[in-house]
Amino acid sequence: MTEHKNKIHIVYFTGTGGTGYAADTLTTAFKDKNYKVYCSELLQSKLPSINENETLVLMFPVYAADAPHVIYRWIASLTKVISQKAVVVSVSGGGEISPNTACRMKSVRRLIKKGYQVDNEYSLCMPSNFIMPTHDILAINLLKILPGKCEIIVNEVTGNIKRRKKVNFIDRIILLLCHGEKIGSKIAGRLMRVTDDCNGCGLCAIQCPKSNITMKDNRPEYHFSCELCLRCVYLCPKKAVKLRILKRFVLKEGFNINSYIKKIHEDTLISEEGIPDGFLWKGIVSYLQDINIL
Repeated sequence: MTEHKNKIHIVYFTGTGGTGYAADTLTTAFKDKNYKVYCSELLQSKLPSINENETLVLMFPVYAADAPHVIYRWIASLTKVISQKAVVVSVSGGGEISPNTACRMKSVRRLIKKGYQVDNEYSLCMPSNFIMPTHDILAINLLKILPGKCEIIVNEVTGNIKRRKKVNFIDRIILLLCHGEKIGSKIAGRLMRVTDDCNGCGLCAIQCPKSNITMKDNRPEYHFSCELCLRCVYLCPKKAVKLRILKRFVLKEGFNINSYIKKIHEDTLISEEGIPDGFLWKGIVSYLQDINIL
């Protein structure tokens, strides 16, 4: 095994923790194969660097059928390389369905322009924090099978098995149209409302991955670099952070990835009867079937 193949650098952006948990699980899977692994969270205030002897694994949640803007900003900051290996992994609550098939396309292209050789791309499913909640039992089972999914990724990447995903033509068009949603997200972040329940703890500002929140007179102020990851909304202990626009994006019951993680060892098994009907869940069904859960 050559030197550059036994060092892995996982770089990830996470909002409410799903991608972060997936990155930690993938880190463990590589380490189990005796690879030296570095795992770095991508923050507005901290842009990781990649050494020439490291295989890059880039992970991000799907926002507006695309990668978050911070991903492109980071790729632009990278030094050009020559045929250095890279892997792109998207994380979503819906799986590989339209319009998600195009979500990695731009990041793959930009990495290739930087000289990276991207032969592998993958999609992982995590509990949804957006518009439609994932049923508790289904969410727990998605976490249970995550190590198996990560093992597949590791075996293919380390075994030089190439896997590139097909992009539906219509999803290329939808990706362009979703640019408006990204602009809307920035506006929604700037117009975030904080109720009188706020106690000025500053947790939202400390935890914001885009450094989009500052504290003034013990009250959070929002700026224009929001990704609408919803971390501040779900993290607030007083439930004081509210959206003025795009309110339908927020789950009424809230979201906490740790509540699912704590239940992983419960004896819960999923079946097709436990998955809601409809197009939005087809990607989840396919994802589970790929690892013979259904």
